[in-house]
Amino acid sequence: MIALVKGRVRYALYDFKTGAVFSLNFLGMMIIYYLRNRISNPWIICSLLSSLEGKPIYSSEDYKNVVEYLNHFSDIGLMDRIDEIQELDLETKKSHSSEEMKLNFAWCELTHECNLRCLHCYADAGTKEVNELSIEKWKNIISQLVQAGVTSIQFTGGEIFLVRELLWQLVDFAISLGVEDIELYTNLTLLNQIDINNIISKKVRVATTILGSCSEVHDSITQNHGSFDKTIAAIKSLLEKEIKLRVAVIEMMQNENDIEKIYQLLESVGVRNYRNADQVRSAGRVNREMMSTKKINNSLAFIANKEAFERNKIWNPCWAFKFAINSRGDVMPCVFTRNLKIGNVNSVSVLDIISSLQKYWKITKDQIDVCCDCEYKYLCFDCRAIPTNEGNLYGKCARCDYDPNRVE
Repeated sequence: MIALVKGRVRYALYDFKTGAVFSLNFLGMMIIYYLRNRISNPWIICSLLSSLEGKPIYSSEDYKNVVEYLNHFSDIGLMDRIDEIQELDLETKKSHSSEEMKLNFAWCELTHECNLRCLHCYADAGTKEVNELSIEKWKNIISQLVQAGVTSIQFTGGEIFLVRELLWQLVDFAISLGVEDIELYTNLTLLNQIDINNIISKKVRVATTILGSCSEVHDSITQNHGSFDKTIAAIKSLLEKEIKLRVAVIEMMQNENDIEKIYQLLESVGVRNYRNADQVRSAGRVNREMMSTKKINNSLAFIANKEAFERNKIWNPCWAFKFAINSRGDVMPCVFTRNLKIGNVNSVSVLDIISSLQKYWKITKDQIDVCCDCEYKYLCFDCRAIPTNEGNLYGKCARCDYDPNRVE
C-alpha cells in the first residue's frame, strides 16, 4: 500500500513497502491523479493541466516539469504501483477510533530524594518529601496499572537507590503480577554488588544518564564532585555482567560542545545502546539560559511505517497509552509535563485517572497548530511536553522548523 496524504500546500506519498516518503507539490499530485486514470502521455497531461488552470496553451517549461515528474516516478518504481496508492479517507480514519485504548507503560517516581542536584532535573529532585507514597499505596497503584494493561514499568526518582528496600520490594511485586519489562532509571552513583546481583536475578534493565565526557563537565552539571567517576565505574560493572543498559545523553548549553566526545566515551567503554543527544526540555530546574544554542537537525528523513501511520492517525505519537506518577501520587501524561496534573491517586482511583488521560492520548497532529497542515503529520514524532510547558497544549513543537504552509 502507498498512502497519499494531503497537507495544506503539499502532498506526500508514504510507501509502506520500501519505507520511502515523497513530498509532492500540486503538479505532482495532479500527475498521480492522471496516472491513476490511465493517462501517462506528457502531452495529454500538459493539455489537461492547461485546461484546468485556464491557460490557452502550455509552455515548454510546463512540459519539462511533467516529464521530470514522470521520469522520477519511473525511477522509483512508482509507475508500476499506481494502483496501490490510496488517498487517506477520513471515514476510514474514524473507523479506527473505536479501537480499545489500553495503557501499556508507566513511569513510577518512587522518591523525590536525590543525592545529586542536576542543573537540568525536570523533577527538581532533592530532599525527600514528607507525603511520599507508602509501599502499600504503591502496591495498590501497580495492581491497578496491571489491571489496566501495563506490561512495562520504569522505576525512577529522584534516585531510586536511596529507597533501595522499597525499590526491590516493588520490583518483586510487579514481577509477581506478570509485568514483562522493568527498567530502573538511576544515576548509578549508589549502585552496589547486591543491587547488581538483584538486577541479574530479577532480569530487569538499567538506564542512566551521562552529561559529559569527563568529570569537569559531568560533575559541573550534577553539582556533585566524583559523580562522573562513580557512574562510569558502575557502567563498566554492569557491562561486565552483560546487563542490559541504556544510556541517555542530554544536551544543554553547559555541555553542547562536549557531545561528540561523550559518544566517543560511551563507545570506548562498550556502551552500544544510546541515542543521539536529547536537548533539554523546559521543565523543573531548566530555564531558557540552559537551552542548547545548537540547532536541532530537522532532516525530514521519515520512514514510512504502516504501524506508526495507523496509530498516529488516531493517537498522539508520544503520550498515547502512557502514565506518569510522582512520589506524592500526582499523575501526568508524561514525566516532563510537571504542571499538567490529571489527578492524584490519594483521592481518585488509578482507573478513573486513566479515563481522564485518554483525551490527552487522542491529541493527534490533526489538532495541533501548523502540524495539522503538514503532509508528514502521520509519520512525525510529537513531544507535547515542550509546547504544553510553554502554556499551549495544542501548540506546534518548537523543535520543528518545517513550515508546511510555505509555497514554493
